Amino acid sequence: MILHALHVLLAATAVCGPAPAAPAPAPERVHHVDPRHGADAGGTGAADRPFRTITRALADARAGETVLLSPGSYVEDVATVRPGVTVAGPRDAVLRGAGTSGRVFQVHHDDTTLRGFTIDGRVCADLVEACYRDKGVYVVGTVAGDGVRGTRILGMRVANLGGECVRIKYLATDSLVADNRIGPCGAYDFAVPNTGTGQNGEGIYIGTAPEQTDRNPSPEPDASNGNRVHRNVIDTDGGECVDIKEGASHNDVAFNTCTGQLPRNGNSGAMDTRGSYNTFRSNHIHHNAAAGVRIGGDRPGDAVGNAVRDNVITGNARGGIKVQDPGPQGAICGNVMHGNTGGDVVGDFADRIGIPTTPCESR
Repeated sequence: MILHALHVLLAATAVCGPAPAAPAPAPERVHHVDPRHGADAGGTGAADRPFRTITRALADARAGETVLLSPGSYVEDVATVRPGVTVAGPRDAVLRGAGTSGRVFQVHHDDTTLRGFTIDGRVCADLVEACYRDKGVYVVGTVAGDGVRGTRILGMRVANLGGECVRIKYLATDSLVADNRIGPCGAYDFAVPNTGTGQNGEGIYIGTAPEQTDRNPSPEPDASNGNRVHRNVIDTDGGECVDIKEGASHNDVAFNTCTGQLPRNGNSGAMDTRGSYNTFRSNHIHHNAAAGVRIGGDRPGDAVGNAVRDNVITGNARGGIKVQDPGPQGAICGNVMHGNTGGDVVGDFADRIGIPTTPCESR
């Protein structure tokens, strides 16, 4: 019986031939944009018929597709339309915003990638608020209980914003901010002449301060967790390089260079965790007007289990590591520290973490 079935199969193969190969996957669709030569009304997004605006291209782009920017200046406020779209371009493709929303590029959908191009918020030369857009990249979900997942911000230049350069908030998870040059940030509070005491000007801001959660689609603590900040060069000329708020945990901040925090923000830290179980590792944190790293939230217990390991922390004006939560903390070890005014460890609970330069393998 088995031999008979085999003979039948071989005969069928001889008559019909081998099964056809699976069709090759369709090439990825690219939507071309050119602010000088494109047309939103008559364009198709083809290389020879590009759109004029990123907004028009995003209206067409589907998951897995790319919006490709040509060099030039893009004067528009942009927001994602669907998940899974990449927006990419060279460094001389410069998105300047239009000033209509206060946010130059809003990411509202999962698995969005921004790669390579520039966001520059300075639109005129005068040192006044009107010459700066407010926020650069603003990642936030718009549906209650549903945060944005999987944002990628890669190899970009984000500079000259009135407020935060990059904001990731409202239950945002699994973001990667990597290989970017970020700053200056915070022009409204730090550069424009003013008599206020505001300190808004973070390079990368993760989460939501407790007193602001009522502004989110739902008011629970902002568990913006599992985000990664890697290999960025951050020079804010303003506020913190990285600021992680209460409720945000298990974020990994690694291999970054951080400098430029100014005295108005001196009570903070150049890298600041107000949440728990966040990690700062292998960063170079130097010559800031605050502490190198600050640990502590609004209340005791807000910021526990944080790790600060294998960093180079030098020349900071308010100490190396500032501890404002009684803890316990995670591994604080292996750091190279010198020239930090006030000492390597400062703060209300400086005695709770041991010696931060002790090799980690001995802990």
